[in-house]
Amino acid sequence: MRRSLIKIWLLIIPPLGFLLKDILATMVVLSTEPGITPRAALYYHIALVPGTLFVSADGAILFNVLFGGIVGGTLFLIAIWQKNSSQS
Repeated sequence: MRRSLIKIWLLIIPPLGFLLKDILATMVVLSTEPGITPRAALYYHIALVPGTLFVSADGAILFNVLFGGIVGGTLFLIAIWQKNSSQS
């Protein structure tokens, strides 16, 4: 039971981690309002990596959540594969 719970967390934690990181980055850059400097915008784009490497800053948060889902799914599949290979 405990191992299956850990595997489920592998699916949940990475996307939530990316989402929380992106929300925090957005809160930090919005705290510099009303005059967002180019330096703050640069830091915001850097904080949204890996999303800003592939899409604009507008779609980076969604990309990061999907990327976290892919990473979590991969870790989940690896954990299942290791369990099945150790049982054989």
